[in-house]
Amino acid sequence: MRKILCVGHACADIIVHPVDALPRRGTLEAVEGITLGTGGNACNCSSAIAKLGLPVSIIAKLGVDGFGSFVAGALAARGVETKNLVRPEAEDTSATVVLLDSTRERSFLHAYATNATFALEEIDMDAVAACDILFCTGALALPALDGAPMASLLRQAKALGKFTALDTIWDASGRWMETLAPCMPYIDLFMPNIEEATELSGGLRDPAQIARKFRDMGVRQVALTLGSEGAYIQSDSFDTQVFPFPVHVVDTTGAGDSFAAGMLSGLALGLDLQKSATLACGVAAHCCMGVGTSAGLRPLADIVRFIQQYQPDFSLTPQA
Repeated sequence: MRKILCVGHACADIIVHPVDALPRRGTLEAVEGITLGTGGNACNCSSAIAKLGLPVSIIAKLGVDGFGSFVAGALAARGVETKNLVRPEAEDTSATVVLLDSTRERSFLHAYATNATFALEEIDMDAVAACDILFCTGALALPALDGAPMASLLRQAKALGKFTALDTIWDASGRWMETLAPCMPYIDLFMPNIEEATELSGGLRDPAQIARKFRDMGVRQVALTLGSEGAYIQSDSFDTQVFPFPVHVVDTTGAGDSFAAGMLSGLALGLDLQKSATLACGVAAHCCMGVGTSAGLRPLADIVRFIQQYQPDFSLTPQA
């Protein structure tokens, strides 16, 4: 079983629901719940991998404050190796206020804080050398690491013989591929969602065309998440859509990160891309059945039994 290292975006999430409109200025309005949780792609994905029972570590930047201590403690309690977290005393931890409306649609208020200054020089390359799979996540929302520095990290990992994966966040700066292009030749698996992929590809909407464009730039394999339509995967061996499982959706927060966790876990277990994507859809389905990024997650055996209700022949037997 191969070890996964998640490098990237980490923050605290304050989830408020339901919020269909903001209160009038100067007034108070009651809501059903306000929950504190961990957020950020690296947190979400590493937590999901640990819940599945695979070895995983994280490198991210958290302040020495209440939010930072909460996030670091929660990760450690879930079984994520946290010894390489960067913890500056003079910076505040990144945080996101997640506003869920009555239809469970999400809006966000985000403070970049420590994520704005997380830099290549703060990443312990010994930890990269000790992993088998390097997952860079939260790209396009890590200003000091995005672009050439992240490309350098991926290039060094490839030189060490590591499998590399990358996922993005919506690019508020609007630079998109201008920022990401240096990284593309060093990515073994690219996992953006369809909205991000459309922007990155210059406006393409067809998943097959998008994936082909990314692969022409050097990416070996692509897994595009399609929301309620599942995912589309493309490599030299696979070109297919993997459909989601029918569940009662409570909250989609963290679903994309849970999908990424399932993909990486499947690959770490020796599954091929298509079986890994099926596992990923099962993990994402469980995420959607709970509030927040981790409440709905279950151990690997539970996910497999769930998938087998729909695909009786599914197993974790590695590819030949």
